[in-house]
Amino acid sequence: MMTTEKLSRKTLRFFVVTVLCCVLIMAQETAKEARKLKRPWYTRYLVIGKTTLPFTPVTLALIFLSVFYLAFVFYSKPVYVVASHILLEHKDPEAEQKLEEWKQKIGGDAHAFAKYARAHSVCPSKVHGGNLGKFKPQNMTPRFDAICFDPNTPVEQAVGPVQTPFGWHLIYIHERQMEEQNKKRS
Repeated sequence: MMTTEKLSRKTLRFFVVTVLCCVLIMAQETAKEARKLKRPWYTRYLVIGKTTLPFTPVTLALIFLSVFYLAFVFYSKPVYVVASHILLEHKDPEAEQKLEEWKQKIGGDAHAFAKYARAHSVCPSKVHGGNLGKFKPQNMTPRFDAICFDPNTPVEQAVGPVQTPFGWHLIYIHERQMEEQNKKRS
């Protein structure tokens, strides 16, 4: 069964496509008529080899808009974090205390963090030293994301303990790239 929102989206999409088709058909007809008549005064001709192309201010505007759009799409920096974690289950009554002790021992040592993750984490990522790889906002639980993407959270430092529905985490952020700053570290 279709909801009203889906139906209205389909209707809007159909309407937009229909209008675009009509505009293109009218533009083709207008172009045919313009070829029969003299070219307007603002049309210039660009000669490339043996090919002559009409060139107008509209063409120039479209070229500039296309270049700016492509620059925006291809050169914008994505927001991401590369992090590792140590996960302990909720069942362990001393989980928070253990993570706090390990945090003090680990400090900013990534190798020590990986060693503790391999030895104590209950997450399958423990095989890789707890490394979760590169992830974007909203790929993890809200509490985990809030810590990882907070610019005030230190990079290359053990952070936590943090409680999520999966258990208690100790997090190590290897790298963070935020939208407004194009630096590797924040």
